[in-house]
Amino acid sequence: MGIKRIVDTDFWRDEKVIDMYSSEDKYFWLYLLTNPQTKQLGVYKLPKRIIAFETGLSLENVIKLIEKFQNTYQTIIYSEETQEIAILNYLKYSIIKGGKPVIDCIEKDIKQVKNTNLLKAVYRKIIDGNDERDTFKKIQEMLSIYNDNDNDNDNDSIVPRFVPRFVPIEEKPLNSSNKVTKMFDDYSENTDLRQALRDYSQMRNKIKAPLTERAVTLLLNKLDALASTDDLKIKLLEQAIMSNWKSLYPLKEEKQDKSKQGKPNKFHNFIQSDDNQDLEAMARKRFEKLIQGKKKEGED
Repeated sequence: MGIKRIVDTDFWRDEKVIDMYSSEDKYFWLYLLTNPQTKQLGVYKLPKRIIAFETGLSLENVIKLIEKFQNTYQTIIYSEETQEIAILNYLKYSIIKGGKPVIDCIEKDIKQVKNTNLLKAVYRKIIDGNDERDTFKKIQEMLSIYNDNDNDNDNDSIVPRFVPRFVPIEEKPLNSSNKVTKMFDDYSENTDLRQALRDYSQMRNKIKAPLTERAVTLLLNKLDALASTDDLKIKLLEQAIMSNWKSLYPLKEEKQDKSKQGKPNKFHNFIQSDDNQDLEAMARKRFEKLIQGKKKEGED
């Protein structure tokens, strides 16, 4: 049985949702609150490709939505380094009842977070919320160790009320080959396909057209559009590598060996083989013999 996630019905009456959210925004926000990867803390790993797969949105659209919810709506923070997301006000709505089971669950979630900056942001949100419930006080105490300047005043806190960490799409080369490799590894678990992607990247470097982050995204999207199987994707990449192409194109159709083809006859464009020609010659000879036999009978 799946884990239950509660969404307050007041979501549909929220002024920001009514005035600012498009239908796609609402769908995306509800997904962030209820998807299978969610944690009680509201901080969890969520690769962009998983979002695209589960929502049916394109990867490019997912990137734009993350940017919007982080920089415009200021409701999330996304870590590019660890592919983790923090829903800043998640605890306010996810905790209905407190107690030890909830505290134990939150403690477990905290230990699984790799980017502690996300924990700092959640800690600041709890402080700003001034929630007096005992459970929140205990959670605040657990998170306080991740705030380096907990004794300073609010204005000097290491975690400001909102710190955009999303890097918008830019047309700049990926300087680190490790980052390119990581994008390819996130795309597929097939080692042959990942190697083909690396080979394609190396080819692009050799022709002095290195992949940008935007180019990698477009490459993977086009690969999905042109092929439905890993084997076909590998062939597409190999074709591009051999031809030194900057993009991917459908596979070239294999040319038939015309030397092995027979001559077309006049009947319905059938292919006439040498065997067929022999049969026709035999039939003509039989017909000629039959005619000659008839003539002899007439003479007699």
